[in-house]
Formats: sequence, C-alpha cells, structure tokens
Amino acid sequence: VAKEVKELSLTLDQAPTFTATFNVANAEGAPLAANVSFADVPVEGGDTIDGSLAVDLPGGAYTVIVKSRGYQAKTMDINVTETKSFDLVMDSLPPYVLVDDDKGKNYETYYTAALDEAGVEYDTKDKTLSSDDLMGYANVIWFTGSASSDTLSSAEQAALKAYVNSGGRLIITGQDIGYNIKNTSFYKEVIGVKYLKDTSKVKTVTGQDLEFRLDGVDSANNQKYPDVIELNG
Repeated sequence: VAKEVKELSLTLDQAPTFTATFNVANAEGAPLAANVSFADVPVEGGDTIDGSLAVDLPGGAYTVIVKSRGYQAKTMDINVTETKSFDLVMDSLPPYVLVDDDKGKNYETYYTAALDEAGVEYDTKDKTLSSDDLMGYANVIWFTGSASSDTLSSAEQAALKAYVNSGGRLIITGQDIGYNIKNTSFYKEVIGVKYLKDTSKVKTVTGQDLEFRLDGVDSANNQKYPDVIELNG
C-alpha cells in the first residue's frame, strides 16, 4: 500500500496568561530556598527569592515540582485560571541518608551503628530511590560493600554527579569501585581521583589529622582488595 504524505497547517489561539506565585516554606512557616519546575511542558521555573517565585503561565493544568535541600521533594497539580498564589509546605528530612547498594549483604549495620553512636539522624534507602529524593538530603553515604563488579551503573553515576554539582555532599565507599569504574568521567572528575592499581598491600589510610586501618578488629572486613589511588589534580 502506497503511503501518502500531507502537510497540515494549524493555527493556535494564544491562551490567556496569568501570574502564578509559589510560596515555599517549612512546617514552622519559615520561607525556604527552593527550585520550582514544571513537568512535561516547555515552561521554565526558577529559584525562589525569600521563599517566593512568580511565574507567568498560559492558562491550563500543570504539575509543579518543588525541591529544597533538606526537604522531601513535593509534587503538586494545579489549574491556572487566574492570577493566584500557591502555598507549599515542605516536609523536612534528616541530614543524612544511607544508600544501600551492597548486593543484599548486611553492611548497613556498621554504618547505622556509627551514626547512632554519633547521635546523627538519618534515613536508610536502597539504591532505587529517585533523583528527586536524593537531592533533598544534605549528605549522602552510598556504600557498595564488597562488590567487585557492577558497583555503580551509568545512571547512578549521573544521579550522583547531579547531586554533587547541586551542592550535595557525598561519601562513597566500598571495595573495588575504582577497579570497576576507573575510566569514567565520574571517577576522575566528580570523585576527583586517579586509579593507579588493584589491591594495595597497605591497609593503613591517612588523611587530614586522620589515620585508621582498613579491616580492623571491629570493621566490616570488606576491603580484601582495596584500590591504590591518588588525587586527580
């Protein structure tokens, strides 16, 4: 059957435009620095100033996404038919999130014990948490345990890069991460290290006013093959 191509000319009537003002606050009513965006439409949002953002929108239905560091991302469906203000109250998150990516092992107990002893509040999530949820936390501790392959997928690297670039703070820990993803831009630029070789024979780690030993007496003993690395610039 022969296909026939036809051109159609469509004339669209311009929708009336209204100003939507988004007021973002915490449960106590304090205004928040937040980012407001719109799902699946070519409309730009922006960042709040003193907790508020005014956006000119053609009349219609929108899904609004609001993100603020330290708070759970919020989605709200609105219908813009007039100039109007919308109030969004954000739910707070603890300062830390533990992301469990240890392939079904039980390494999280070592992290929760340390955070509990330090009196630090935290959430525990598996690696399927959304990028929006990740962005809400001030600090992410992502652990891969003793895994030596498939430590961080390309999608996970992209999500963590976006998180760090947005101002989030990341601790990433596990065996053979460098061995597995040493040639990626994430490893070289985001983590900022260069892979030298596999399996260090030295288990002592030194840093700024810090020294400890991998696989110590009360550790998880998941560093059988620690990588040898150096700072990348």
